Amino acid sequence: MNNLREFFLSVQKPIRYTGGEVNQIIKENSKVRLRFALCFPDIYEIGMSHTGGRIIYKMLNDIEGVQCERVFAPWEDARQEMKKRGIRLFSLENRIPLDRFDIIGFSIEYEMSFSTIIEILRLGGIEPLAKNRDERSPLLIAGGPVVFNPEPVADIFDVFYIGDAEANLVRLVNTYLQLREAGRKRREILETLSGIDGVYIPSLFDPEYDGLYLKSLPARIVSKAVAGSLKKDEYPINQIMPLVQSVQDRFVVEIQRGCTHGCRFCYAGYIYRPVRQRGIQDIYDIVVSGIDRSGFQEASFLSLSAGDYNGLDEVFARLNDLFVSQKISLSLPSLRVDSASPALIRELSKVRKSGITIAPEAGSERMRRKINKDIREEDVLRAVEIAFSYGWELIKLYFMIGLPEETDEDIDAIVDLSHKILETAKRYNRRPNINITISPFVPKAHTPLQWDRLESRDVLDRRLNYLRRRLSHPAFNIKKLNFDLTEIEALLSRGDRRVSEILMEANALNAYLDAWSDNFDASVYHRAFEGFRERYGLGIDAYLGERDRDRILPWEVISTGIDREFLIKERERYSNEVETEDCSKGACSLCGVCDFEEIKNTTNQSREIVSSKKIKFSSYENITHYRIRYSKEGDMIYASHLDLMNIFTKALMMSGLELVFKGKFNPRIDMSSGHALPIGVYSTTEYLDFALKGDYSGRDVVSAVGRFLPSGIKIDEIFSSGKRMDSICKIIVGVRYDVYSDVLPDVAAIEDILGRDEIKIKRQKEERIKEVDIKRFIKDIRLSNGVLRIYLLYGNEGTANIYEVLGLFGIQNISNIMIRKDKIYFSTEEMDYEESDID
Repeated sequence: MNNLREFFLSVQKPIRYTGGEVNQIIKENSKVRLRFALCFPDIYEIGMSHTGGRIIYKMLNDIEGVQCERVFAPWEDARQEMKKRGIRLFSLENRIPLDRFDIIGFSIEYEMSFSTIIEILRLGGIEPLAKNRDERSPLLIAGGPVVFNPEPVADIFDVFYIGDAEANLVRLVNTYLQLREAGRKRREILETLSGIDGVYIPSLFDPEYDGLYLKSLPARIVSKAVAGSLKKDEYPINQIMPLVQSVQDRFVVEIQRGCTHGCRFCYAGYIYRPVRQRGIQDIYDIVVSGIDRSGFQEASFLSLSAGDYNGLDEVFARLNDLFVSQKISLSLPSLRVDSASPALIRELSKVRKSGITIAPEAGSERMRRKINKDIREEDVLRAVEIAFSYGWELIKLYFMIGLPEETDEDIDAIVDLSHKILETAKRYNRRPNINITISPFVPKAHTPLQWDRLESRDVLDRRLNYLRRRLSHPAFNIKKLNFDLTEIEALLSRGDRRVSEILMEANALNAYLDAWSDNFDASVYHRAFEGFRERYGLGIDAYLGERDRDRILPWEVISTGIDREFLIKERERYSNEVETEDCSKGACSLCGVCDFEEIKNTTNQSREIVSSKKIKFSSYENITHYRIRYSKEGDMIYASHLDLMNIFTKALMMSGLELVFKGKFNPRIDMSSGHALPIGVYSTTEYLDFALKGDYSGRDVVSAVGRFLPSGIKIDEIFSSGKRMDSICKIIVGVRYDVYSDVLPDVAAIEDILGRDEIKIKRQKEERIKEVDIKRFIKDIRLSNGVLRIYLLYGNEGTANIYEVLGLFGIQNISNIMIRKDKIYFSTEEMDYEESDID
C-alpha cells in the first residue's frame, strides 16, 4: 500500500488510520495461521471506546496462530479518498486490506450501523451479499446485542454468534481453522459450525412469510451462548492506548453482566440475563493493573445497573486510597437512584465531578410501575440532593415519551419532576446544569413490549414541543431529537430478512454512518421503500405498527432463554401496573433463563480486598520542572497537536513518576508544549514541559516516559530546573523548515515573494473567515544545495503555516514533498548568523 502517504495527507485526522498504538498486538507473520479482522461499524474514536471489542481482541489474540486486527469505519473524507485512490479499507495493525482476511467479524451495537457495515465491506473489496461470495471469500461473522434479531442483515452474514463471546467464540474460530486446513468446503464448514451453542447460520433457513410474520420456525431454534461467570484472566488489562482521544477516554472494567430489574422496555435487560457479578478482588486487581498499563486518568465501572453490585462502595474506597494522590477518578455510566448512598457519592466526588446520570425514564409513578422501574420520586430527589451536596454541578436525566398507554398527565409529570429536581439542586448550587434527554420509546425484540407500536409522529411532536415549552428554564438543556431516525431504528429493530433489500438500496443511495444524526438522510430509506412496497405490499407503517401476539415473529428464530409466555404475562402486568420483583434479590420470576446449575444469578458476597500495591504518600516537598526535546518521525507526523498531548498525558500517567497536577475541580497534569506543528511535518525540535515531585535524574525520566511512547516519538534531550522555566512559546522567535522535493521554486519566484510588502491570505476558523498578512512572518527563503529553506518568525499572533508559504509557490500536492523542522531560534541574531553563514 505504497500510496498511503498521499491518503494520510489528504484526510482530516490521519492518525485514526495509522495504528501503532501502545499495547497493540502484532504477531510474527510466519506463525499466523488465521487472520481475523475485528470490525466496528463506526469511527475510531467510537470503536476504541467499546469494551466488548477490547475483550474479543484479547480473546482472539490469545489463540496460538490467530492474529486479530482492528478495522474501523473511515470518516466521510477518508471514505471518499479511498474510493478516489482505489485504496481498499485496511486494518490498523498490519495494514492488510479487508478482503485478505480469513474471517471478518463485526460487533453490532446499534441498528443504525447496518448501512455502515455494507459500505465497510464494499470499501474492503468484499461483496456485501453472502450469495455473491465464493469459497475464496472471507467468512463473515456478526455478534453483539443487535444480532438477537439477525434477520435484517441475514443475507449479508455467513454466521451469527449469539450471546457471550467468552462462552464459545474461541471454539468457533478454532473449529473453522481446523476445517479449513482440512480442505473442507464452505457449506460443510457452516453446517458444522451450526452445531455450536449460540451459532446461527442464516443460509440453513429459508423463511416464508405471511405479511409481517413467519409461517413456520426452523427445526432448530438457536439459544444464546452463556458464560457462567466473568473470569479475571479473560479480561483485557493491557488495553490499547488510543492515539486519538476516544469518546469514552477511560479504563473500563465490567463489574456485572446482566440485569434482573426487569424494566419492560429494556432490550439489554432481557438479552443479557442472568446477573453475573465479577468477584470483588478481581475488580480491584483489574483496575489497579489496568490503570498502571493504560495511562487513563479515570476508571469506569461498567454494568447495566452498577449500583446493584454488592460492595461497590468498598471497592471505591480502597481504590481511592491509591488513586486520589494520582488524580485518577472513578465513575459510573449511570446510577440507579435507589443505590445512590452518601458513601458512594462521596467516593465518586473525590477527584473529578464531571456529571451524574440518572434515568427516571418516566415522570409519573404510574408509568414507572408499568415499565417496572421500581424507583419513587423521593428516591430521585434524594439522589440529586446527595450529588449536589457533594459539589456536583451537572446532572443528566433520561426520559422516554411515546410509551404504550401514556397520557398527557404522564407528560406533565416529567415537567413536574424536572422542576423539583431543579429546586433541589438550587439549594446547593445557584446555577446547576441539568441536561435532559427525551427519547421516543422504540419497541425492541425479545421484550414484553415487542408487540407494541411506535407512537405516531404527530403525538411525539406534540409532546416534545410541549415539554420544550414547559422546560424552558436556562438550567435545562434538552437534547435535540430526530424522529426520522427513530422511525428507521424502529423499522430495523423489528425487521425481517426482506429488510436487507432496503439496506442495500439505501447503501446504493449513499447511506453511511447513519448513527450520526448529521449524516442521516431519511429520504434515502423512504426512496428505498418505494420498490419494497411494490414487491411485498408492505409500507414502513406496517413495520412500525402493532404485532399479533399469536403469530410467529421473525426474530423468534433466536432464543434468549426467556419463555414467550413470560413476556406475554409481563405485558399484561404492564397494563395492570403490577411490578415484578428483582429475582436476584427475591423470589424467582420464572422467566426461564436459569438452569440453576451453570446458568444462574451470581452475586458477589464478599467485601474483603487484599492489596499487593502500597498506597503512595509523597514524601517530596520540592518540585522539579523538566523540559524535553523530542523527535516526531514515522507515522507520528500524522498526529495533530491535540493527539500528541493525549499521547504524552497517557505516557506520563503510565510512567510511575510522581506528577504535579493543576486545577481543583478537574485536575490535569501540569504540562505545556511548544507551538503546534502542522500535520505531515517531520521534526527534531519539539518541546514539552512538565513538573514532578522530587528530583529525578534526567535519564530516569526519559526511560520512564519513553517506554510508553509509540514508535515515531523519541525523547532526544532533557533539561531540569528547580523553578518553572519560561514558556517555550514565549522564548522561541523563529523556526526553519527544510523542504525536499523534485520540483522547487526558482530564485526569481523566491525573490518575488520576498519583495512584496504584504501577502494577504484567508484563514477560516469555525464559521468565520479572517484575512491575515503573512508577509511579516516570512524572514527569509533560500535555496541551499537543492533544499528549500524557509525561515519564519513568531509574533504575538503566531506565525505563518508552512503550507500557506508553500502555497504561494503553487505547491499544493504536499504528498510529493518532505518537510522537516530541524531548527528553532531563540534570537533573531541567531537566525541572521545562520543566513549569513549560508551565503
